Amino acid sequence: IVEIVRPKAIPEHFVSNKIPDIINGIKILHDKKLSRSYALVGQAGTGKTIGAQQISNSFMDVCTFKITKTVIENEDIRKHMLEYIRAIKRCIIILDDMDRSNLSEKNDSVCAYLNFFDDLNLAAKNDQVSYVFVATINDPNKINKVIMQRSGRIDEMVEIGYPDTEAMRYLFHYNDMENNADHLADFNDPSFDAAFKEAIDVHITAADVKNIFTDMIIYGDPGQKVTPEAIHNAIARVKDRNEKAGRNYLD
Repeated sequence: IVEIVRPKAIPEHFVSNKIPDIINGIKILHDKKLSRSYALVGQAGTGKTIGAQQISNSFMDVCTFKITKTVIENEDIRKHMLEYIRAIKRCIIILDDMDRSNLSEKNDSVCAYLNFFDDLNLAAKNDQVSYVFVATINDPNKINKVIMQRSGRIDEMVEIGYPDTEAMRYLFHYNDMENNADHLADFNDPSFDAAFKEAIDVHITAADVKNIFTDMIIYGDPGQKVTPEAIHNAIARVKDRNEKAGRNYLD
């Protein structure tokens, strides 16, 4: 176990409208003492990890913990984790970047994951365990189909896309509160809409917005309200640096 997940200061607004649906589903699962596995899938920085934390923050009475691939791939550690899960009965398990493991071909790692899900299912069946497993995945093509396409393993794959206009408006407001609280901008002003559209067009992610604010702090006028022009200039600088680094979109 990497950490027991505690409440964290994260955006309250859902970067993806899929997260509230998952939270509502988990409430039903717990009430019915059922179990389910979710995969949050999307480009790096789109908010998958934030989404997993928002899920955790919604269930303060449920033990939620993060694990690493070592927990799954090491049989002894996996057995100890199962003992813990059987004792607490109800839990949420979070695994970040599941596709970091070598799971594209049938190998020992894939077998370990299959055993992991089989163990969870047996605990649910025989020990009245109600678990929710949430994995974040950048590229589902790196995960063997025997894991992704069978119930009881990954039951539901949820795509976390790029922020839309309203999510972008909130993300800029959230970062403005974090970085420029004494000189807040009014992002409801229609003059910002073109800047948000530009951000969407070049695939700005939730993580990129934070980077853009850092860029504006370094190269902009300190102590000034954020303007559409400042956002435009920051996007141009960040995009130029990313392209020179061999990335053709902001990630």
